[in-house]
Amino acid sequence: MQLSNRILASFIIVFIISILFGTQLALREIDRLTGAGLVERGNVSVTIANICGDGNIFGSESCDTTAPSNTTCVTRSYDAGTLACYTNCSFDTSKCTNEAAAAAAAAGGESPAIGGIAPTPIIYNPDIADTFDFAIGKVRAIFIKFNGENFAVNVVDLGHSAVLKIVNDDLTKTHIIHFELGQTKPVDLDSDGNLDLTFTLTDVLTRRAVFHIEKLKAQQQQQQPQQPRTETPRFEDYSEYYSDAFLLLSMVILAILNFAIFKKFITSKK
Repeated sequence: MQLSNRILASFIIVFIISILFGTQLALREIDRLTGAGLVERGNVSVTIANICGDGNIFGSESCDTTAPSNTTCVTRSYDAGTLACYTNCSFDTSKCTNEAAAAAAAAGGESPAIGGIAPTPIIYNPDIADTFDFAIGKVRAIFIKFNGENFAVNVVDLGHSAVLKIVNDDLTKTHIIHFELGQTKPVDLDSDGNLDLTFTLTDVLTRRAVFHIEKLKAQQQQQQPQQPRTETPRFEDYSEYYSDAFLLLSMVILAILNFAIFKKFITSKK
């Protein structure tokens, strides 16, 4: 009778450890998928954390660390610029340019009449921002400052596609580039043999084309990518795997002991 009770107790212990072991793995997987680590062990309710600065946009956040790729100065009703993100996860439009607003500011708050004060030119400097978005028509150019030169960029043809003309001040460097919607093309702006910027036609509006510019890294960096760093693994990096292995080993030992006790019990009955 005492031996039977021992067998029963051993099986109950194994059953409890199995439940704890499986529950621990399930909770850990939920924590990994949510990325929040906020699983309550009581009723296994999952809470998604709304933490500004974690790189994920949740809840009331407009952005997090950077603006989302589908939101630019142009989609925010500006003419051009680089949309950024404040540390409170709201949009930073301080580097966005609005042609009408700039013209009104130049006119002392009044909207300039036809033939009045010219709007402030839209200028992009790759040394200040790696990306730039702009909407441009045939009637006005934007300007790019690059390596001490000024380049005027304007649309010379616009339909379902667009043709850009890029020319420097003394007309010695000219690029005429045809874009289909969604197409990206690199440009050697200063004609030194190295590609400098990429232009992407992101949208075609009424009488205006929307472009995205991105600065290319130096050719030397592209040809010589950095080798990935190798770090010596630390004990704490694998501590959870050690605990899982310990639990599994404990279950195996208990199972062996149960089998031995059960075998002894069967032999004694015989």
